[in-house]
Amino acid sequence: GTAVPPAPPIPATVTMPADGLRAPAYAVVVDPDNRNVVYVGTAVGVWRGTLTPGATPAWAWAPYNIGLPEAAVQDLA
Repeated sequence: GTAVPPAPPIPATVTMPADGLRAPAYAVVVDPDNRNVVYVGTAVGVWRGTLTPGATPAWAWAPYNIGLPEAAVQDLA
C-alpha cells in the first residue's frame, strides 16, 4: 500500500482572529480536496481553518457561517 502522511495538527481550542476569543472545538472535518483546510464546529459556530505549511506552520481562521446564527456546533458531516 501507499503510505499516507499524517494530517497537520489541529488545536483543541480555536483562537478567533479578530478579538482573540478562544472557544472549545467539538467537531472537525478535513476538506477531502485539500488536507490543509479544516472545518471546526465550536461553541460559537463553524470556523474554517487554512494551514500555511512551511518551517513555521500556522493556522488562519475565518468564520464559516453563511448567514447562520452564532450557536454551538457539535457535529459536522
